[in-house]
Amino acid sequence: MNKSAIILLFLLLPAISLAQGIMIPNDVDESVTRYYYNVKRSTPVLNRIFCDSVAAEEMADSFYTHLERPHFVHPYAGHDSALFVMHEAILDRSPLRKAPYAGLGDGLRGFWYLFSKVYLGHIYDKDGNQRDDLKDRLDSTYTKLAGWYDGYVVAYIAPAYYMGFRLSPCPLLIRFAGGEWVHSESFFGPADYFSTLGSTSLDGEWTGSVTTSAFHLGLELTRAGCHPLSKLPARDTSVTFSVLLYDTGNGNYDLRLLLPLQPEESERRIFDELRWYVTRLRPNLFQPCYTTDHRLMTGRYYRVTFDKRGWWIEDYLDFYRKEYIGS
Repeated sequence: MNKSAIILLFLLLPAISLAQGIMIPNDVDESVTRYYYNVKRSTPVLNRIFCDSVAAEEMADSFYTHLERPHFVHPYAGHDSALFVMHEAILDRSPLRKAPYAGLGDGLRGFWYLFSKVYLGHIYDKDGNQRDDLKDRLDSTYTKLAGWYDGYVVAYIAPAYYMGFRLSPCPLLIRFAGGEWVHSESFFGPADYFSTLGSTSLDGEWTGSVTTSAFHLGLELTRAGCHPLSKLPARDTSVTFSVLLYDTGNGNYDLRLLLPLQPEESERRIFDELRWYVTRLRPNLFQPCYTTDHRLMTGRYYRVTFDKRGWWIEDYLDFYRKEYIGS
């Protein structure tokens, strides 16, 4: 190869690289390396329990069903709850169902303390009334699960209600034998890479970081060059649409347009541009969420706005969270 050919090849490398696909974030910097380290996990039992995933079609259908406010459900409703260290959780099954004393009543919910031992703090009836009289009927030995409970319980740390799915990216599995806590598996890392940007701490509940995550996803897309101003009609100042970002099954991502149902040509062109970039995200930037029906939910529901400044992305989970806390 002569010198002229080498120079020409060097000049064409950026175009060749772009044609083959980019990776976002475009630099393997310390933040990416730290994120991949923090999401390492070894959860063989959880993997066996959560061996099924929510399909993209079901996630899309659930969006249309649960988009309106009347479908909001409190994330703790109908489940036993627990206090684990400084976080609240719900349990996928109630140990009260195996309580040694019959006749306590139906529809009871327990509030548990999960520490080195497991303690029953309160019992609530189906109407939400605290029933200390029922708790007193259980011997203090039984309130610690000693000697009578066998099996596993999955605790969902800081659960959220998200378009019909009750879920958490932070599961804690506890295995009991003869009432003793004999095994546990858990994951307490970040819910996704973008929620770690602009922050020096991973403390706090994961639902509080969804605003940061969506903002930084939009910022990274803008910085990566996803800025299709030429496809924005001159009469419009912005375009807004709703999408589902989901794992295709191998750690890579795709995008599905949810709203509008009948997009204009300009909306479709801008969505296609966004989708092209989303399919070039680095793998495994989003962690799966664990649903209370023992499935993995790998999707994120976003409301996306594009204008001359770039991308503004909002997670629908943030809308639910604000409704839950009353802000």
